[in-house]
Amino acid sequence: MRDVDIVFSAVESEAARVLEPQYAKTAAALSTASAFRYEDDVPILVPGVNLAHAAWTDEQRRRRGWQGFIAPLPNCTTMGLVVTLKPLLDRFGVQRVVMTSMQGVSVAGLSPGVAALEILDNIIPFIPGEEEKVARETGKILDATFPVSATCTRAAVTEGHTEAVTVSLGRAATPDDVAAAFRRFGVEFTALGLPSAPQRMITVHDDPYRPQPRLDRDADGGMMTRQWLLSLVVSVAVVLTAAVAGAQAPAPPEYGAPISLEQAKKTMAGAEAEANKNKWPVVITILDSGGQTVMVHRLDNAQWGSVDIAKEKARAAVALRRPTKALQDAVAQGGVNLRLLNLGYSVLEGGIPIVVGGKVIGSIGVSGVTSQQDAQVGQAGIDALK
Repeated sequence: MRDVDIVFSAVESEAARVLEPQYAKTAAALSTASAFRYEDDVPILVPGVNLAHAAWTDEQRRRRGWQGFIAPLPNCTTMGLVVTLKPLLDRFGVQRVVMTSMQGVSVAGLSPGVAALEILDNIIPFIPGEEEKVARETGKILDATFPVSATCTRAAVTEGHTEAVTVSLGRAATPDDVAAAFRRFGVEFTALGLPSAPQRMITVHDDPYRPQPRLDRDADGGMMTRQWLLSLVVSVAVVLTAAVAGAQAPAPPEYGAPISLEQAKKTMAGAEAEANKNKWPVVITILDSGGQTVMVHRLDNAQWGSVDIAKEKARAAVALRRPTKALQDAVAQGGVNLRLLNLGYSVLEGGIPIVVGGKVIGSIGVSGVTSQQDAQVGQAGIDALK
């Protein structure tokens, strides 16, 4: 191996665990295996996305006494996901991701469920270990902690993976904003003119019937990521406004310092007074601007199931910086708005952000009666703070 500078390793993980350290003693081992992906001194490199992580190999050499290093690629499904999440993360921030993949059979080998007669006219709803890999690798590649919920399936497609992705952004954006971010992404990288690099990192389609594996998998030598913009619910703000009515989404108030205990007590007292006046057995939850619980009161005869529901309403209101009634109204309109149900937030009226001085300092969530009555109790609490 003394005369070899680079080894391209495409063996199974068990073999890679044995062989790749031998290669890395003197050479760079570029791997497709998952054997070393999750070790903290091993970068998972995606060109154009996180090449700064290549510097990790210096620490890897130092720790292990190697002259070379190991640098694996990510899982194939992760690859397309992080390429499209990176511009969204850089431009708008990302709060959470829900992804469903429809993966081609070309990379499956003889995995269960993909022998010829099993995959024809069929979808295999589970790929062992795939979902965990996508969630874990996405965070490592993007230096991010947002949750990723992945469902990975095998489809009757010879080559090419398709992913349906729902993304909750950190701030408001229109479809045009997102399209521009996609189109600008990777310009510096593609300008290097590397031999196998695509002309564009991402192609945005306006056609709702694209991308399709058979039509798009070979574009730019098969190296490009394709997106139909509206296949991504890129932001709750987009869904509520621009994607529905074609209007610019109003920016929600910024976060402020967490609600104080004294402020929470005043808010709780006002909400309780409204509930008691109407003899409504409710649960009232107050969270701070970081989503942490400050107070929970369960009034007499309130159903215990409302404890979780009230907290979820409050969590949605503070995470999205808007009343949950806005989500409920959007879902009621149907269509693309139904994707809000995949974001993991409560879409029931009764969660309201607490805004003081133009800043979100926390939220209140109420459950136990009708959603409209829950919201009335919550609003009474907020009014008591003014």
